[in-house]
Amino acid sequence: MHFMATLHIRSPEESRRVDHRAVMAWERIMREQEGSQPTTVRQRLAALSSLFAYLVKFGVVEMNPVRDVERPVVKRREGMTLAFSQKQARAILDKPDPGRVHKGEVWWVRLPFGNGREQAGERPVVIIQDDAFVPILPLVLVVPLTGEMAASRFAATLVIQPDAHNGLIIPSVALVF
Repeated sequence: MHFMATLHIRSPEESRRVDHRAVMAWERIMREQEGSQPTTVRQRLAALSSLFAYLVKFGVVEMNPVRDVERPVVKRREGMTLAFSQKQARAILDKPDPGRVHKGEVWWVRLPFGNGREQAGERPVVIIQDDAFVPILPLVLVVPLTGEMAASRFAATLVIQPDAHNGLIIPSVALVF
């Protein structure tokens, strides 16, 4: 483990004596001497905190020395709600024009960022909603597409080849799951 190797911890007894200062020193070494990226530092601190939480739970150590260590800020868009102008929000909330979208069509849309590994950003989607429901429902059901053909290995995916009708320029995988 990186933490133990960096601080030359060689025995369980030495690991029981780890305190907040040792964790802070390790964090500083990662940042300043090793030049580790903030995401790496954050992930390593989280892993070490999980280890010590486990050790506290089973009475091996008295406290988690990582618990109050500040994690580096990581600039990422994942999990953030995008801000919309009033005009954009209205366009999203308004019912689609029944003559405008049809089942099976491919459209380019901007999907908001989610909490996990959901497809997000500007990307093609295929309309799966039956045309009869478009005038009734205030939304349109879609399935996101990806150009990563490796995704076709998952069950319930569908490969869509580009053609003049769908406007795709590369084969794409419908991520139905």
